[in-house]
Amino acid sequence: MSEARMTGKPLPDEQPTQDKPSVLRVTRDGAVATVRVDRPKVNAVDPAMIEQFLATLAPLAADPQVRCIVITGTGRFFIAGADIAVMRDLSAENQAKMRRWIHVQRAIEQAPNRSSRR
Repeated sequence: MSEARMTGKPLPDEQPTQDKPSVLRVTRDGAVATVRVDRPKVNAVDPAMIEQFLATLAPLAADPQVRCIVITGTGRFFIAGADIAVMRDLSAENQAKMRRWIHVQRAIEQAPNRSSRR
């Protein structure tokens, strides 16, 4: 397993591209950063969203100007949970990609990272 898969670093093959744009929209208002999830219809989590969260949260958490990170969703749902269509793939590779959500949870719990601001 690659170091990125084990450490929570974003995987390059899951980063946004022109063909597959980011589903996260980041705005800043002073010391508050807002991350809006926009993946219609229900903001279901897939491997690409996981990688986008990892790539988005790390720099926000390390930014000394950010004191609060708000995560919200568009539409009726904040986040519906795992994308059922993705979860049908029971391969070890797919399961490893989806298990990386734990790194997103850890990044959320630790942000903003006050220890990096001393």
